[in-house]
Amino acid sequence: MVALVGALIAALAFYVVLSGSRSASLATDPPATDGELALADGSDPDGDDDPDSPLLDTPDGAFDEQPSDRPTIVYVVGDLDEGVFQARPGQGILGLLAGANQVELQVAGALADFSDLIISNDEDLEAIHLADADLVVISASTSSQAFQRFMLKATVPVIAMKPANWVALGLAEPAEGPTTPLQDLASIDVDRSHPIAQYVTEGTGEIDLFVGNRFSVGRSWTPDEAPTGDRAADVVANGPDGAALIAFDAGDNLGFPYVDPTDRAIACRVAFPSHSSTNATLSQDGMALLIGAAEWSLAEQCRAAENPIRPSVNSLMCQTEAADEDRFASNGQLLERTDADPVNLSSLWVRAVQYAEVDQDPIVFLGGRFQQAFDAPVNSGADEPTQSVARAGVFGCNLNDGTVTDFEVPIEVDSLTPVGNTVENERVRALAYDGTWLYVGGKFRISPSAIGTQIPAELADANFQLIRVDPLTGEIDSSWIPRLQGSVSALEIAGDWIYAGGGIRSADGAPANRLIRLNIGAGADGSADTEFRPVVEATIGVDGGDPFASVLAFELAGDTLVIGGSFQMVDGQPRNSLASFNLTTGELLDFNPSIGDNNVGTDPIPQIKDIALMNDGAILACGDWWVISPTPGLTWTAYDHDAGVANPNQGEWYGQFSKIQPRPNQFNHGKFDLATGAAQMVDGRPWGPVTDGGIQACDVDNRTNMVILGGHYESVGDYQPGFAPANDNDYPDSHVAFEKLTAVDGTTGEIIPWDPDIDSIRGLDAVAVIPGVTPSDSEIIVGGALTTADRVEQNGAARYQIHRQ
Repeated sequence: MVALVGALIAALAFYVVLSGSRSASLATDPPATDGELALADGSDPDGDDDPDSPLLDTPDGAFDEQPSDRPTIVYVVGDLDEGVFQARPGQGILGLLAGANQVELQVAGALADFSDLIISNDEDLEAIHLADADLVVISASTSSQAFQRFMLKATVPVIAMKPANWVALGLAEPAEGPTTPLQDLASIDVDRSHPIAQYVTEGTGEIDLFVGNRFSVGRSWTPDEAPTGDRAADVVANGPDGAALIAFDAGDNLGFPYVDPTDRAIACRVAFPSHSSTNATLSQDGMALLIGAAEWSLAEQCRAAENPIRPSVNSLMCQTEAADEDRFASNGQLLERTDADPVNLSSLWVRAVQYAEVDQDPIVFLGGRFQQAFDAPVNSGADEPTQSVARAGVFGCNLNDGTVTDFEVPIEVDSLTPVGNTVENERVRALAYDGTWLYVGGKFRISPSAIGTQIPAELADANFQLIRVDPLTGEIDSSWIPRLQGSVSALEIAGDWIYAGGGIRSADGAPANRLIRLNIGAGADGSADTEFRPVVEATIGVDGGDPFASVLAFELAGDTLVIGGSFQMVDGQPRNSLASFNLTTGELLDFNPSIGDNNVGTDPIPQIKDIALMNDGAILACGDWWVISPTPGLTWTAYDHDAGVANPNQGEWYGQFSKIQPRPNQFNHGKFDLATGAAQMVDGRPWGPVTDGGIQACDVDNRTNMVILGGHYESVGDYQPGFAPANDNDYPDSHVAFEKLTAVDGTTGEIIPWDPDIDSIRGLDAVAVIPGVTPSDSEIIVGGALTTADRVEQNGAARYQIHRQ
């Protein structure tokens, strides 16, 4: 309180200086010199690196010692050329904000007096800069597009001073019509009982908020539009065109039509009116309200209750045409669907993600079923990607600038054009990189232009399941052409071998059973190894049809290769969709997790879609199944579906399998001992949460011990023994709507409170962890049929940066 009172006195004195005509010298003050400011982008003005902070580098001895209890405030403006700066009282603040308006100068002076102030340009602000902040103040000069991606769900309190930004942050509903009207905010009626108004001059009636030009852009709610009742925002001040100053406590319902109706303020939010182009200054009472808003926002009750990790969707991520059930692809073009067109709910998506450093650039290769690739926006204020290029099935995205690379594989577009949901419409399903070549697996055809140059002429009419290409150009290596039949869904490189799995039925004219390996060493021509030919098979099929089996996932653990898919036998031995091999001897190992399913009419065999190796050496398996048993060798048939209980003679089952207990207790992933396949247990139950749908992809960030799950599910939560909902839409109280993408602690299996806010018709099909900025950061690339990520349009793929405390 004492510091804030002092700040108010200093701010009011600063207000007196600025309330006359603006000093011409402010615009010509030289930039801050060495010792005045430190850059927060990994460098500093004098080249003196301070190892104490990865974000804010303060030169030794540059500032006097400040009180240890000073809050850290991030002040976001749109007037800086670039950068995120640390500022202290008397250390070049006016020089730094030479292009700012008078209100911004007033606010900066007030905040710097009682806080460790970080001043950020709006386009350079990232979620990581908020990791240690106590408050964020967003000035009226900013662009909402620049920070909306992560600020909407920031765990730190926020004061937003531009009404147009209130809309982006969910604090007000959009104005009607193409323009937003001006409000005359010279006089507003203040609720003096609210803590924000504690410094306002005593008296009755209205107060002046501004001196001089008195208008502010934007429209907020009128009293009859404002949320009411429990957990609704407080209207602290009313202007002539509705509420002018609004305060949201942590947990208040944001409650506007364009926002998810379940959304609540993560931490306190204040909508404080101002405008970047005004010649006005804040009045004495206006500055008092601002200081009151800062004090209120810094109080303990304004912090996020559970301190959840919130997403940062990095704008530097390429896009594709995303899945859209209202559109369909025809000859490489997306057309609006009519009643006469075939049903196709998953026409286009990203199925595979592969990170690689190519020519010293960080590149992510995306594979799937699509015909167009888009550059990321040039800057985060752009509404649309800046360029689209024809890319069929696979393309590269440079993570330095979010641009589509020159890499282009000559895949024929028509071979990826969906027609209904028939299996004839294939895609790129798997990618792998050996440091020299990018391997592309799936089922597709090569464009006629490449026949005879990159592909032998005798293969002009062939389907291709696996090729390798130059990672810079996409040109096919014509000396390495496998001859396969079927399709490739998984790839893994180990030494001079690449392992390929899927629905492979023959290799080089000889029978093959879903799993082969091919030599990729010097002189290799794409021929498959004739000695390593495991037999992967199933004995039952879909709806009584022909038996089917497939290998869908690999993971390498030393000299052990773990395979997953949909099968029941490997080399004549029972294996329920998971198995492992010793790569030195080719021997099938004892690894035999006990999982099961009961969708007898559709997918009676468990499906393992992805596998990852965890910190403790255990195997993480993800897919679509319902049952996990801690006893190796126990099959799913031991469960009594009618009675809803396990056979007491067969050990204890976990999960929900009875038709009267629908989706919310499916496991769909598990953690298994690499040697025996025994399920890892935590407090008597299998590790990890349960979901209400399949998990298509998973990966592990071993630095932060965080597991990332991605799939088609709508909710995730704790297993509830005996839970029997009345219908399929009832969920246990433990479930949360972290749909499609979830972070889990690798040791405890507990859900990490991170809400990526994926919007997708179908779901995610690919998840990849790539190297992060610091040991506490995770970089994640996800792919699928997504259309938005954290409420920002991000078609087909998205890039997240997560900072875990």
